[in-house]
Amino acid sequence: MIIFFNKLGNSWVAKIILGALALSMFAFWGLGGLANISSYNTTNDVVQVGKKGISAQQLHNAFESARKTLNQFAGQNYLSPAKAVETGLLDKVMQAEITTAVQDSLIDEMGLTASNESISAYIEQNKTFADNTGKFDKNLFYAYLMQTGMSETQLAHKLKKELAFKHFQDSILGLGYAPDVFVKAINAYKNEKRNVSALILNPQNVKVEKNPTDDDLKNYYESYAEELMNPEFRTLTVAVLTPDMMMDRVTVNEADIDLAYEEQKDKYNKPEERDLYQMFFKTQEEAEAVIETVTPDNFLAIASEKTTQKEEDTHFGYTAKNQLMEELADIVFNAEMNEVVGPIQSQAGWHILWVKDIKVAQITPEDEVKAEIKKTLANEQTYDAIENLSRQLEDILGAGKSLTEATTQLNIPTVQIKETDVSGQLSDGSSLNPEYKNAELLQNVFTLKKGDVSSLIQHQNGYIIAQIDEITPVAVKSYDSVKDHLKSIWVKEQQKDAFDNIVKSFTEQIKQGKSVKELAKTEKGEFELIEEELLRSNTTILPIQVINTVFNQELGLNNVQSVPVNNSIILTVVNSVQKATDTPITKELTEQTKTSTGVELDSGFFQAYFNRLGYKVNPNQLQNLINQYKVQD
Repeated sequence: MIIFFNKLGNSWVAKIILGALALSMFAFWGLGGLANISSYNTTNDVVQVGKKGISAQQLHNAFESARKTLNQFAGQNYLSPAKAVETGLLDKVMQAEITTAVQDSLIDEMGLTASNESISAYIEQNKTFADNTGKFDKNLFYAYLMQTGMSETQLAHKLKKELAFKHFQDSILGLGYAPDVFVKAINAYKNEKRNVSALILNPQNVKVEKNPTDDDLKNYYESYAEELMNPEFRTLTVAVLTPDMMMDRVTVNEADIDLAYEEQKDKYNKPEERDLYQMFFKTQEEAEAVIETVTPDNFLAIASEKTTQKEEDTHFGYTAKNQLMEELADIVFNAEMNEVVGPIQSQAGWHILWVKDIKVAQITPEDEVKAEIKKTLANEQTYDAIENLSRQLEDILGAGKSLTEATTQLNIPTVQIKETDVSGQLSDGSSLNPEYKNAELLQNVFTLKKGDVSSLIQHQNGYIIAQIDEITPVAVKSYDSVKDHLKSIWVKEQQKDAFDNIVKSFTEQIKQGKSVKELAKTEKGEFELIEEELLRSNTTILPIQVINTVFNQELGLNNVQSVPVNNSIILTVVNSVQKATDTPITKELTEQTKTSTGVELDSGFFQAYFNRLGYKVNPNQLQNLINQYKVQD
């Protein structure tokens, strides 16, 4: 099933399978999440788009279809209804259903449809349903219908609407018309240059002249007490069972080492190899005629001339003695490096060989091989030893002994970890040693009482277990430990309070003739200044909202504009404007302009149509649906 869905992943069918979650049109319309939907409660539908309603059952079916499909890909990471709502799946499904409703409204209003013939052709030409020869395969098609639970009639009805809408959208995109005068106008618009000064005012760059008093910080300490809490810490005694610690507890039989050595020694020893080239002849006369003139320097040329063999056919590569024909082996391996030998007769014919290079045999000493074999056998035994030791540990703990008593009895080393929180952060600010950090263990021990012992948990290549020695409850951090943090909070608030006045003051000073550059570094603070010649496409230098402001802004200091961007305010001044020079009208420029015009027309049309339709949500019906999912873990 996974392979089948992967095959559909990049096709139009994937849109149906995944519950129509491809929301490209929302990039045009600028729709956000559920919070942007206005409310209504006059029908039992969850959403109303124009005259079309989306019922709770319809939304539920689409949500379940999408959730089940995602679970097919998630493997063991099961996505419950409650978790799916939490991750935003219901939001996306709802937006997808709204998209479909808008498209359906449009094609119904315009009376658009697709013929049965076009539906059939669309399916039969789709590669998703093609066999290895590229022909339409009904078995694949019916397998798809079974997976989606649709009949042929239902699929045809759905595709009628989708194809009608696709043809309509393609028609709009095809309307982009670009005569030379239009191309020139678009080019002039896009390539106009503006020299701009942009002063980026950020509260964190505002200078604070005074320091907080101790009373100021103590007042903050009281106000922010809930945010200044130490988490609960636990002191643990931890034991780790690893293969390394078991090495001294296992014994490897020498007979087993000897047996393994005899079976494996060949893989440790590499025989001598020779880099060989060969010419082959059917008769002795042909071979003897060649051997009179052949040398290492002309071997390849003569092979090409006398045998029509290509170099790749001539080259044997590095070859061991036992890989050669018996008739060739001794002669070739008695030859010197860079020597030509032959002719040599075999059952196949006559051979002339060139020994181009020799790799000497590599023999690993027996004691080294046996030492490695012993280590391997010991490693294999350690895993059995760990399992045996873990069972003994559990038996002793089950008899009521503490972890300290059990590990002492079994000679298992332990370590005490002082005050760790559930994430593995220690009270001194450092992180828990990775050797002992195990998320499952930490989750376990923070559900237990003092003196309790955790479960034995798999860890790396062994096990880990812990006993709770001490519990340090949640508590407010001491004043001295958070004094620096309180000071940073105080400074940020001072900066924030002063920021609005600085923005107003700088704006007025620029209007009165002060240069932007002078304000970048004052007693109020040091701020980033960008002075650049910009095109409309220079969005890598300044944010898009700033670019849009700049290219709608008049020249001069008295026309300074302020643009909010995240937590900053950017003051912009246009210093000069350079109109685009005439650009030769090429075919490429015309086609590019035509395409971009079609896309912009497409975007504008659907934005206007969506605004006319409008849509509303019934908050009670939606909340009822969400409540049903929240209890389904």
